[in-house]
Amino acid sequence: MIPKFELIKITNKQRTKSIEIKTMIASSPELTFYPPGDLEFPIKLKPQESIDIKVAYISETLGLFEAVMYIALDDYIFISSFNAYVIPN
Repeated sequence: MIPKFELIKITNKQRTKSIEIKTMIASSPELTFYPPGDLEFPIKLKPQESIDIKVAYISETLGLFEAVMYIALDDYIFISSFNAYVIPN
């Protein structure tokens, strides 16, 4: 299978406080996160700063692909589903 890529944009909308992206994990090993450039987790975002994180997925089977993403920030964990329908290339 050919990997598929999506971007997740994380923006610190606070005006005075920095935030830290502690980690990003997924419920499936088929989902991988790639911060830009040389950055590694944890990543600090200054007020009003944004970052695009590439998400790559390679499904091992055809049909519906589902996973859950967990993004751990300073004080909370953001949880989101990731769904795709995989067809032959």
